[in-house]
Amino acid sequence: MSKEDELRMAMRRWHQAHSEVMDFYERNDIMDPTAYSVWIVLWEAENTARLKTEDLLAEARQEDSDR
Repeated sequence: MSKEDELRMAMRRWHQAHSEVMDFYERNDIMDPTAYSVWIVLWEAENTARLKTEDLLAEARQEDSDR
């Protein structure tokens, strides 16, 4: 898989994770301790996807600037 394809896939995963966080938030009362604990797990997954995407984007930018 090319770096560009890897970055696009990571961006899609981040977007999907963000959508899941927002969908859960809109459907549930996150003030409820059980719902909050589920929301935090989703949020952490989104954050992990975001960080991975940012790392890949930084790598791509660095490679581009090295050319």
